[in-house]
Amino acid sequence: AALALPQQEYRPMSAPVAAGPSPSSAGIGISLVPDQQGNLRIASMVPGGAAMRSGKLSVGDILTTVNQVEVRGKSVPEAIRLILGPHGTLVHLGVKGSVASAAVRSVAIVRTASSYASAPSAAPNP
Repeated sequence: AALALPQQEYRPMSAPVAAGPSPSSAGIGISLVPDQQGNLRIASMVPGGAAMRSGKLSVGDILTTVNQVEVRGKSVPEAIRLILGPHGTLVHLGVKGSVASAAVRSVAIVRTASSYASAPSAAPNP
């Protein structure tokens, strides 16, 4: 026989929000590093990743926005969460060249599951 529970036990519960990217998240294949002015710079690009294949980004570029959200002063993990999204979708970046006078340009890159965005790691790449 089934156990009868009081009605309030049937309330839907909200699941906790995961802090990290979900396994289905796709990125563009860049690593970010903060500079002394609070900017996030592209530290490296994954060979063959979406960012490198696009030819639109360079190591040293300053990331200014992700999908129109200002990223200056944000942490690397915060910016990465903005970059990650479903495979095959576009992420819109505001990017400024490493020269002080460089203008901000708008770049759209398709996220791919084989690319990822990350903080630089001390461990060597395999």
